Amino acid sequence: MAEGRRVSRAAALAIGIAAVAQTASACSLPEGPARAVVAVIDGDTLLLDDQSKLRLVGALRPSPPLANTPDADWPPAATAKEALERMVTGQTVLLEFDQRTTDRYGQQLAQAFVVNEDGGFWLQGRMVEEGLARAYSFPDNSGCAAELVQLEAGARALGLGIWANAAYDVREAGKTDDLLRYTGSYQLVSGTVAEAANSKGRVFLDFGADWHTDFTASIEPKCRQLFEKAGFDLLSLKGKTVRVRGWIESANGPQIKVTHPGQIEIVNEDGSATVIGTSAGMSVEAPTPEDPPLEVPPPEPPSEPPQQTAAVPN
Repeated sequence: MAEGRRVSRAAALAIGIAAVAQTASACSLPEGPARAVVAVIDGDTLLLDDQSKLRLVGALRPSPPLANTPDADWPPAATAKEALERMVTGQTVLLEFDQRTTDRYGQQLAQAFVVNEDGGFWLQGRMVEEGLARAYSFPDNSGCAAELVQLEAGARALGLGIWANAAYDVREAGKTDDLLRYTGSYQLVSGTVAEAANSKGRVFLDFGADWHTDFTASIEPKCRQLFEKAGFDLLSLKGKTVRVRGWIESANGPQIKVTHPGQIEIVNEDGSATVIGTSAGMSVEAPTPEDPPLEVPPPEPPSEPPQQTAAVPN
């Protein structure tokens, strides 16, 4: 009987997934249990009927730009939570897991597919597609990164949700002073790689003539291996326009530590972008004219975004 319910649930989900696939291929990972959503904790965390917490990995909620500001006092965060409540409260979600299944707080990390009378839909995909969250990933949970980046590109091009708010603009790699103001926050940075160098196994992607002060994306040896496994040579990024996503740090100028391929998009001549790390790269919608050129690979965001100490958009 349980098996029969599982099959019918999967069939129902296929309808919703097909709708998501019109914009991007729906993510598919090893299937886990189905749970009912009891409450929405914030814009990317749910309380389930077994009292466990589910973090909607891959869809980063719009946190307040000022440290210690409640989500309720930041309109984009409040809007995301309210939208999520409408989507899932009292609904059943089918969980699908990547390599890592829990974070350091014991919260489940999974892709969630809502099962309802209309068939259902991919929850993270819906949040990102409607501009209620940004795409992010880390090495052991990047199976859906390319699909989410593609959905994000569509929302950004249309100026949906957070993409109509200057706090979430794509940052220009050349504006280093501005980037330093966003230290500790999750950002998308675009530009052209001026130099790509390997120093004792560590790769540096520099976006200016002076690596002491310009924006840099750095990739440690163990992280570089993930690019090699994907058949990609990081040094080939020299001269290419890319978009990098991740947390800004201050180290000889602004820096993003790149930990896996899912953080990098290469901008093609026709304006489309290719996400590194898929079998053949996934084409992403061309950016809007206002978007700066895309650049450099990003590092893996930690399983929990770091606490902010500065007044910067996150």
